[in-house]
Amino acid sequence: MSGVFLYVLIGASVLLGLVALAAAGKFAEAYRMRSWQEVQGRVVTSRVEARKVPQAGQQPDQTRNFPLVEYAYTIEIPGEEENDRPEQGEMRGRRISVAEAVPDQDVEPTLERYPVGREVTVYYNPRNPSQAVLERHMPEGIGKALVTLTFFFSVAVVAIGAFLSGGFEWLIARLPEDGEREWAVVLFLASLFFLAGALAQARQGPGASRWRRVTGTIQSVEVTEHEDSRLSPRIRMYTPHVVYEYVVNGREYMADRLKLGAMALSGTSKAAAEKTLRRFKLGQTAILYYNPENPSEASFRQGGMKPLVWGVIGVVLLAAGAWAAFP
Repeated sequence: MSGVFLYVLIGASVLLGLVALAAAGKFAEAYRMRSWQEVQGRVVTSRVEARKVPQAGQQPDQTRNFPLVEYAYTIEIPGEEENDRPEQGEMRGRRISVAEAVPDQDVEPTLERYPVGREVTVYYNPRNPSQAVLERHMPEGIGKALVTLTFFFSVAVVAIGAFLSGGFEWLIARLPEDGEREWAVVLFLASLFFLAGALAQARQGPGASRWRRVTGTIQSVEVTEHEDSRLSPRIRMYTPHVVYEYVVNGREYMADRLKLGAMALSGTSKAAAEKTLRRFKLGQTAILYYNPENPSEASFRQGGMKPLVWGVIGVVLLAAGAWAAFP
C-alpha cells in the first residue's frame, strides 16, 4: 500500500468516524427522549427566521432561513415543602425535532405543519422541564441513508486513493507512446469535470426556469472581509454581500444569493467588490426569483454558467485529449 493511499484512507476513516459518532449521539439522544413525559401544548409563534450561518475556511457568513416554531406548555412544579401543593407553570419551547435543522430546508412544510394556535403534543425532560421537543423520533429512513452514504463515500475514497497512488501512471501506460500522454490524461479528466457540470446544470436548469418572480427589498449592502485559510500565506479576500427580503405565501424570507448556480464573488480587490455593489441600494425594491418548491431559495438572477457552455467546453477538452493521445 503506497503512502498516498494510506494517508487518504486514514483521513477518510477519521471523517467517517466523526460522522458515525455524531449519528450515534443523535440516536442515543432520541432513545433518552423515549422516557420524557408528554403534555399538551399550543403553538404561539410560527414564522421564518433568518440566521447568519458560518462557513468553512473563514468564509463570510451566509444568510439562511429556518422554521421558527415556539410553543407553550404547562407543567406541574412541585412545592418547596413536602406538603405544598404543586403549582402550574407555563413553559416555552422552540426545538422541533431531535434532528438538527438544515438551512433553507423543510421550512415551508414545517410551518404548515405547526401553524399558530395548533394543539400539539410536547415531550419534555422531567429533570429539566425547559428541555422540550415536538418530534422525538429520528426521521424515517435516516439509518438507510447513513448506510448508503457510507457505502458510496467508501467507494469514492478507494477510487481516489487508488488513482493518486498509481492510477495516473496506469492511465498513461495505456495510451500510445508517440502521443502527449500526460496532457491527454489531464485533458480527459478536465473534460469529465465539465461534462458532469453540464449534466448537473441541465438537471437544475428546467427547475430553475420555472422559478417565479417576486418583488423584494434590499436590507443590507456591504463588502465583507475575511482571510482565506485555505491559502498559504493567507490572503485577505473581499466579497460583495447583499441581503434582501421577500414575501411568499404570506411569509417573510431573507436571502443573499446574487445569482443561481454561482459561487460567492470573492476576490482580492476591494474596489472590484465595491463596483459590484454599485447597482444595489439600501431599501431599494428589486425583482427576485424564488423556487416555488422551496421558497427559501432565491436569487437576483437565474442561472450560472449555462449547461450548453459546460457541455461545449467538455467536448472541446475531450477532443483535445483525443488529439493529444492519438496524433
